[in-house]
Amino acid sequence: MKTNISVQRDPIWGNLRVALFISALLLLVSLVVPVSAAPAVDGEGTMSVSPTNVAYGTTSATFTFTFTANIGDFGPGSQVSLTIPAGWTVPTTAAGAGQVTVANGTCTLSGAPSFAVTGSNILIDMASCTAGQSFTVTYAGATI
Repeated sequence: MKTNISVQRDPIWGNLRVALFISALLLLVSLVVPVSAAPAVDGEGTMSVSPTNVAYGTTSATFTFTFTANIGDFGPGSQVSLTIPAGWTVPTTAAGAGQVTVANGTCTLSGAPSFAVTGSNILIDMASCTAGQSFTVTYAGATI
């Protein structure tokens, strides 16, 4: 007499074993391979300004510029350059018209101070600013 024996796999436990194996493999890889953000390149950050409209001839205008990293890591040696238009109050680190201040927000800025003013350019040095992090630059008391 011939007997047919069939073995059936339990689809739930079989899929669970595969999922556990893949999870364990991913955990092992994450423990061995350090994960870090890739260095950012030019154009991978955005700058917004508030207010967006000011009438010509306005005196004592204050602008707040917010830089936000989009992707990557703006690491040591990264710099943001902000140019104030010709004819506006020249930016300065001194109190008064055209005074520039910088708040590091969620980014880590480098140097003390973390910014410099050269002519109409404001230069901000970063140590680390990863995706979603930001800092602000305030340009105050300007005549435009």
